[in-house]
Amino acid sequence: MEAKHSMEILRRVRHDFANHLQVVSGYLELGRCQQVKEYIAEIVMDMAEEKKIFEAGLSAKEALYFFEKTLTARELGIILRYEDLEVNSLDLSRLNHELDEALHELSSQLKGREEEPVVYLSVYNSEEEITMLFSCTMLAQSPVKISIKE
Repeated sequence: MEAKHSMEILRRVRHDFANHLQVVSGYLELGRCQQVKEYIAEIVMDMAEEKKIFEAGLSAKEALYFFEKTLTARELGIILRYEDLEVNSLDLSRLNHELDEALHELSSQLKGREEEPVVYLSVYNSEEEITMLFSCTMLAQSPVKISIKE
């Protein structure tokens, strides 16, 4: 099942990449070179942010999990950035439902904005609980703290 899951993530990444190429191609056909430069700069910035996940000292399974949540957030219209990922042997099954639910709730609160909202997430875990802190300038209440008790 793990290989199937990895293939699904790769499929989503390839889909996003194809979309980026279509946008760049469209701008070039319209002679909008400045928009191409700005769009590519945004992609580079997004990739630099995503790179932080893989350099955070997480296990491969944890890094892949948090990267997948970045993709999920993007599909919901949210740009997800990680501030702190201080996790030790994180039980992803405990986190999964709560994080998905939180992303869907944030998406509904932030829907209809002109700009894609940027949401910052920090995740901390101990033996007793997992704590998620979400912050976004577009949220009425920020940060939002969600604790998952053992």
